[in-house]
Amino acid sequence: MPAIYAKRWVVVGDRRQLSPYVEEQDLAENIRGLLPDEVAQAITHSFLASSAIPKGMQKRSLVAINSDEEARWIIAEAEARKVAVINLDSVKPSDACAELTYADIVTGTADTLDAWQHRLPGDLQVTAGNLPELPDWEAHRRALGTERDQETPSWASEVAWRQIRTYELRYNEPEQKRYLTELHELLPKTLGETPLPGQRRARTLKDGETQMPIDVLKEDLEHMRRVAMPSILEILQVGAGSLWEDKTALTDGLPKPVLAERMVSLSFQHRMHPDIAAFPRAQFYAQDGLLKDATDMDKAREWSYRRYARRAAWLEISPKQQGRGRGQTGNRNPAEADAVMGELREFVKWAGSTPHPGKNPDAPWEVAVLTFYRGQEKELRQRLQNECKQPGNTRNFHLGEGRVRVTLCTADRFQGHEADLVLLSFVKTGSVGFLNSPNRLNVALTRARYQVVLIGNRRWMASDKCRSELINSLGTSSCYARDIGWEKS
Repeated sequence: MPAIYAKRWVVVGDRRQLSPYVEEQDLAENIRGLLPDEVAQAITHSFLASSAIPKGMQKRSLVAINSDEEARWIIAEAEARKVAVINLDSVKPSDACAELTYADIVTGTADTLDAWQHRLPGDLQVTAGNLPELPDWEAHRRALGTERDQETPSWASEVAWRQIRTYELRYNEPEQKRYLTELHELLPKTLGETPLPGQRRARTLKDGETQMPIDVLKEDLEHMRRVAMPSILEILQVGAGSLWEDKTALTDGLPKPVLAERMVSLSFQHRMHPDIAAFPRAQFYAQDGLLKDATDMDKAREWSYRRYARRAAWLEISPKQQGRGRGQTGNRNPAEADAVMGELREFVKWAGSTPHPGKNPDAPWEVAVLTFYRGQEKELRQRLQNECKQPGNTRNFHLGEGRVRVTLCTADRFQGHEADLVLLSFVKTGSVGFLNSPNRLNVALTRARYQVVLIGNRRWMASDKCRSELINSLGTSSCYARDIGWEKS
């Protein structure tokens, strides 16, 4: 809107950092209307049980249906993906039914499922539809220890979060491929030549041919991606992409001669000690020769805190250190939270009697406690509330009689901010999660002025077990000193 009223406008930013935040629920709400509910449901359950999902993550479903049409769609989509499916409405409860023992999707009306409940497989994790009470089946599930998904998955949500992940990995193509494949598999396999009820009508192309309904759906999803994901800055530089041949600044970015006249790259950074900038410069900016250290940045960031060997340090938290019952749980890691609080206490001791080297010596020292996960943010919030005796605070805390100001944040929310010391908790042990987004990792590693401390399982990241090339390069990098001050730099 501001651009509409301006004679000239200047866009400032960095497309190697995070794009505007996209709310997954809002994106899913827009996607939801693209297919009828019965078709979307059929795709979802057959996809979750198919070979498109990594082994160990596939899920089997029990689906209560209301019509033969629903059953036809489920069977058609399942068979197209080679997923075993059985519709119990077509079988008598008194009949032998070998298919029931290996079916990935079991479906039927509520009355039918009630009649079959004592024979239903107990390892069906996902339920959908208007299920009746099935006490015999629930007892079987409890005996097997089967965990039941709390929320019924939806096609719109499955598509939405993968669209977001695919875009986050646009500069990490090897790891993006999995999500592109899954998005392709989430398209209907049995959509005919006639648009479905409620689907946007196919339009006639230039050569007189009519788009197939599947192409209409692909186009709608692509339009949503182009509208929701790219920033203005990124659109002007590389464009948002297009399904059509005609090129514009919106689809392909400004023409190279025009872009060369209008775009200025800021080559030097004035925030970080050179040790902190070393890895991000090599990993994210080397191709364009950016993020160079301004003159005398090492002197500008001098301080007397000697706990760490270098200004970019790594505090190893191995699974053994976590101890029984205190390991990683979901998106929380209490052992890393312990380490964060320990480092924070040591810093407060030093900062209490040390003037700030900035323009105002009485200014408080600024510490950012960052993590990639809201579960760990909640864990750390409870620790900080207790430590600071500030139970009502959620993000900003004060320690050392006000000499240290602490900001607790996810890495995403801290974009655009900076702090003297950054303590970064990775949380994940043995899985990449969404750490492999180059833009997200770049933001997290470039927030500190004087010192950054990475807290996590570096040994796993540096091992062959880590399947992310980006995270592996971080784990093996010589830019981060191993552990605290007694190691030689």
